[in-house]
Amino acid sequence: MEKREFKIGDKVKIPKTKSKDLMTSLENCSAIQNAKNLNQDYLYINRIIEDQYDLGAELGRLDSAFGIQDLEHYEEEFVLPECWFVLYNTKEEFDIINKFYDKGWAYFDNKNMHGYHNNGDNQIHTNNWVDNLATEEKLLKNGYIQITFEQFQKYVLKQETMEKFKVGDIVIGKQVNIRAVSRIVYHVFTLDYKRKIAEIKEDKIRLQEDIDLWFYAKDFKLETMEKEIIGYKLIKEYPGSKGLGYFEKYTTGELNKYPEFWKPVYKEEKQIIQMYSSNKGMFEIEVVDGKAYYRPENKELPEEWIRDIINSYDDILIQQRNGVNPYSVIIAELHVGCYKNCRKEDWEKVYKLLK
Repeated sequence: MEKREFKIGDKVKIPKTKSKDLMTSLENCSAIQNAKNLNQDYLYINRIIEDQYDLGAELGRLDSAFGIQDLEHYEEEFVLPECWFVLYNTKEEFDIINKFYDKGWAYFDNKNMHGYHNNGDNQIHTNNWVDNLATEEKLLKNGYIQITFEQFQKYVLKQETMEKFKVGDIVIGKQVNIRAVSRIVYHVFTLDYKRKIAEIKEDKIRLQEDIDLWFYAKDFKLETMEKEIIGYKLIKEYPGSKGLGYFEKYTTGELNKYPEFWKPVYKEEKQIIQMYSSNKGMFEIEVVDGKAYYRPENKELPEEWIRDIINSYDDILIQQRNGVNPYSVIIAELHVGCYKNCRKEDWEKVYKLLK
């Protein structure tokens, strides 16, 4: 996992989770609300106390508390200067610059001394080479701004960094109109139009249901969803706690007092199974993050216990014997707790989700 390092004054992205000050939900967080009012997509780190980071929409404001796991660095949008220059450090970088501008410039094995400069007119001139005549010092004195080779590749050569995809990933287009390698323009890749990757070849991908076309991978990104926290699960016991795996739907004093002992449970990780009973009608069992719970009592139902229930069905209680037992007696229905005549197939659905 990437190591995250932050300091006071850093800008961070608007958090999508909240692991501190759990009495206040993410939706009601004042820092995020203030950022929206200022029409900005970042917050400032204004105070750090151990593992708590106090964020604000403005420098110095202590709006809301977050944990380090909630934070991501905010990268400022880069704007290519009008007059800029780039220097190379390797023969490979020199070859890329030389080939792009179709020049026969000579290679010098000197790091950070030679490269290319743009005069602000985006025209290629013979004297645009950075050398002993047009040195870095002279360019800086004349108002030129140095860009990194990575920025040169991305913003001048338009070589975007390709995300690391694998077959089966769900991707969406970075824009509405995307050209296939064959130059056919597609108009369907909106944010809600998703496709699985069927095949990957170097910098190109093929998509399911569009397998007759190849697309450039740089034109797509992985589908990401902002997760909604629906509750918290106890992952470490403390004095007075209700046991590992206990699920708490609402933020309470205990969650606020022992936040490091609770793990957020997200909406897409919860599935509800409707269970039949003959005496009380339907009841619900929730499967959350690999655990099953009976609602509304928040009781965890162990996987082994559910397996034993399933295995109890169809057990032969009395074996048929000629002249002794006229019929075999088979268990076909079970009572679980206060619920009578529960169905085997319902418990099998729960067990399948757990597995």
